[in-house]
Amino acid sequence: MAETKPSGIGNHQTNRDTKRKTMNRTLFAAVMLTLIAPASPALAQVVNGTPGSPSATTTIDGKQLPAPNPPFGGVIKEQALKSKAWWAPRVMPPKQ
Repeated sequence: MAETKPSGIGNHQTNRDTKRKTMNRTLFAAVMLTLIAPASPALAQVVNGTPGSPSATTTIDGKQLPAPNPPFGGVIKEQALKSKAWWAPRVMPPKQ
């Protein structure tokens, strides 16, 4: 005859492991959404002109004011001559 465990022994550890896995998955999903969500509005923007140039412009959909800052596109080196300048595009109203 197989050996039986008294009720409650082993189940407690299994429940704890299940809760820990669920919490880890929830935390992972929350972190991923936090990282991906801010990038979404910037991806929908269209830059007119040469990106990074002082004359570049963009329009926004107006769902978020002020417009989110785009990621920095330049290069910063220890020597200024080796660095690459970059300007964020100016936000302009859409052309009618």
